Formats: sequence, C-alpha cells, structure tokens
Amino acid sequence: MRKFKYVLEIEINASKNLLYPYISTPSGLESWFADKVFVDEDNIFNMIWDDENHYAIKVGEQMNKSVKFEFLNEHKEPINDPNLL
Repeated sequence: MRKFKYVLEIEINASKNLLYPYISTPSGLESWFADKVFVDEDNIFNMIWDDENHYAIKVGEQMNKSVKFEFLNEHKEPINDPNLL
C-alpha cells in the first residue's frame, strides 16, 4: 500500500482557551489523540497509538491559536518526503 501526505482542517466550536491545552500538551494529546504521549529531554514527542511509536517535534506554536508538529522517522530524524512515513 502506498502512503501519502494527508492534511485536514476541522472547525471545532469550542473556546480556544479550553481547546488549546488538548492540542499542545502531552497530557492533552493523550486525552483524545494518542494512547500514550511522552516527551524526552530533547523535546521530542513520542505519541503511541496502535502499539506503534510516532515521533514528532513541535515546530510552531501560537498561544491559544495553533500548534504545528513535524513527524520524524523511527530514528528521530526529519523526514524529507512525508509520503515515506
């Protein structure tokens, strides 16, 4: 099966002050997105779902507005081609 980059935007009718912690913190991500989330000493997020590790770094953040993560390969290195995830 071939993999491809998938981008999705969803409008959620909720207070940004209420929603922001769910998309920006390990405990928030663990509440609704992943089974478990850890952050190591290099600030690399390890998001675990379907018994697989998915590594990411937070590359952008605007308080109470948005968070951007860049996913990494299994060696915690940047992925040049997102289709190879």
